[in-house]
Amino acid sequence: MRKIIVAFGLLSGIVLLLLACSTPASPPPSQEQDPLTAVATAVFTPTSTAATSEQIVELEPTQVAAAQDACVACHSDKQRITDTAKPEEDTESESKGVG
Repeated sequence: MRKIIVAFGLLSGIVLLLLACSTPASPPPSQEQDPLTAVATAVFTPTSTAATSEQIVELEPTQVAAAQDACVACHSDKQRITDTAKPEEDTESESKGVG
């Protein structure tokens, strides 16, 4: 009888551990909406029409464009790529030697 109780306890402990480590079957309903819609809703929430007409803010994409230009410049410069490349290491073949 004692063996059955110990076996049942171990089995239930393993089941609980596996259930705790598993991922949920589906995301919660609040996270199922489209991410772009959620961002647009979060960004555009006017409180009153008078306040929004006075607070028009224009965003300048200069920082993003500058970052993208730096990436393109770095990855398209062949000389810079060859200068910063990791040199190839000469490795011995595994089939040579005693053994």
